Amino acid sequence: MDSAARSHARRRRLLAIAGAVVLAALTTPAVAAMPLLQATAPRPAQPSTTAIPTSTSPSADTRPRTPFPAFVLDKGRFTAFDAPGAVMQTGAAAINDLGKIAGNYIDADAAYHGFLRDRRGRFTTIDVPGALATQPSDMNDRDQIVGTYSTTARQPQAPDAKPRGFLLDRGRFIGIDVPGALQTRANGINNRGQVVGEYVDAAGNFHGFLWDKGRFTTIDVPGVAATSPLNVNDLGQIVGGYVKDLTEQPLTIRGFQLDKGRVTTFDAPPGPFTFATGNNNRGQIVGFSATGGVTDGGPIPTIRGFLLRKGVKGPITPIAFPGAPNTLPNGINDLGQIVGAYQNPDIPPNPQGTSMQPPSAMSAALAPR
Repeated sequence: MDSAARSHARRRRLLAIAGAVVLAALTTPAVAAMPLLQATAPRPAQPSTTAIPTSTSPSADTRPRTPFPAFVLDKGRFTAFDAPGAVMQTGAAAINDLGKIAGNYIDADAAYHGFLRDRRGRFTTIDVPGALATQPSDMNDRDQIVGTYSTTARQPQAPDAKPRGFLLDRGRFIGIDVPGALQTRANGINNRGQVVGEYVDAAGNFHGFLWDKGRFTTIDVPGVAATSPLNVNDLGQIVGGYVKDLTEQPLTIRGFQLDKGRVTTFDAPPGPFTFATGNNNRGQIVGFSATGGVTDGGPIPTIRGFLLRKGVKGPITPIAFPGAPNTLPNGINDLGQIVGAYQNPDIPPNPQGTSMQPPSAMSAALAPR
């Protein structure tokens, strides 16, 4: 292996370690503003369209029974559930203003499937045609769902997954694939149909993107090694996380919000790992942070969730499922309802399972198996 290959392998390993981490203690973050560099992709994508089959589950047990169930937090009250067919985990990724929840679950074969849960608790399974893994990551009030799929692996973060993005709109599948990218993930969608996500270019570098009417715009926080946009609201405010220096020990990941061309960065102390996973049209943000540093081969910090109720400059409110060692919030709607996943304190983790994974290439696509 030559020096360039070794350097690339080390970068991938460090990103994988960052992906295993999630969350921290929660207090008021330090905030700084910086400009955002954007460059339009060389050409607009020409997404292909095909029908997506879905199946509605019959009456089934949806009580929390896996090592990592999903939760809904509404007016201070947690409600936990697992999707029918879930054996290893259920991840609630998003909730719209109609109370519908989109997410994913892992079955007995360690394969990812998508789901849609209506207000009555009924589930519809979502599987991209021909895919071995389907991982929805967000949904808007028009019931449009975006996410990631793989036709080569049962888990979209597996090394051989070659993940691609998708949009599910009225039963039809539209591919979202950055031209020339090795990987593409669609992470968030607003009610205008704008999609944000991330991609890995031919050189192995991570970039964010905005997809609007089939045209890509690259999003790179200036001076950083990897940018990961995770959600966008109707105001065009984009939230996510970034890594400034992949050689830093311990590795540091900071949360950010992009608003009208300016990036505001923030940390959830004590850090140094902060990700903003969701935002609503009221400017409220949910996310997670890590209690300790990330080193090559070092321990994995504990996962803790947070809510920025008054936006990026406001105080942080902790989100912790009662009794759970780890809590990962993923999405928030305009009613303030929050969804995510937690580590079940009553069930030991399945040795064949996987840990909670946020819908991010930077934190999941390179996770080791």
